[in-house]
Amino acid sequence: MKNTKVSDRLLTVPASPIRKLVPFAVEAKKKGIKVYHLNIGDPDIKTPEVMINVLKKWTTNPIAYGQSQGQPKFLESLASYYNKLRYSFVKTNHIQVTTGGSEAISMALFSVCAKGEEVIAFEPYYANYNSYAAINGVKIVPVLTKGETGFHLPSRVEIEKKISKKT
Repeated sequence: MKNTKVSDRLLTVPASPIRKLVPFAVEAKKKGIKVYHLNIGDPDIKTPEVMINVLKKWTTNPIAYGQSQGQPKFLESLASYYNKLRYSFVKTNHIQVTTGGSEAISMALFSVCAKGEEVIAFEPYYANYNSYAAINGVKIVPVLTKGETGFHLPSRVEIEKKISKKT
């Protein structure tokens, strides 16, 4: 087998801070310390009973993927919702359905940003913004929000300081 090296793109992607914390949680549990998981995919709310009941009655096997562009009824509902808000131009073909937030973030950055451009993100933000930005050649420019102010956005002046010709 040839010596295989990882891609140059991979070398630009920062490690997930969430994954760095896992060994600490494992060690704490071994010591009998109660660990509260606040990480991705670990919801702290109960699944709605109506959803549980639908799943109990599910008979289709196998459970196939839905249409990649989204189910027509779902797309129509989304378009209707946004058109009622104030966006009277939204049509179903304007909507891109994704299988989660991570895919949506990556697709959005890929779709609207050129390599070397910048995107403002309000901190704290989803840790994987950094990875998806790096993969797409985009720089995240953080604007800090603070717990003591309820994570409200800073003044317009503070935000405008972060805007450059690449934003």
